Amino acid sequence: MEKKFKNKHQVNFKYKFKKNLYFSNKSNIKNNTYQVPKILFYLYYFYSCQNLAISKKITKDLRYNSGFKYNDLKKLFTGNFKNYLRKKINFINTDFLNLKKNKFKKGLYRFSWYLK
Repeated sequence: MEKKFKNKHQVNFKYKFKKNLYFSNKSNIKNNTYQVPKILFYLYYFYSCQNLAISKKITKDLRYNSGFKYNDLKKLFTGNFKNYLRKKINFINTDFLNLKKNKFKKGLYRFSWYLK
């Protein structure tokens, strides 16, 4: 899977997952940082670029230090795949808003730590 999403950009990223656990392109066990495939960055970056409540939360927790731009995703994701991702994040956002409105702390398909 990683080979399919090769990109010319060397992306260094760190995503805060829950309170003190991080996903990154580099591991550092002392800092609770674990290496994950770059595709995770591309997906979370795409989600963070949407104009949704859950996207704003993702944006706060996603850090990267490269010249990577939204247009670079055109080279990585096909139109059909982007449409699928938009539908997925819209579904998650709708659930997030409904659960948050009703003061639930659990039950979100993805990103449930944002309910707490």
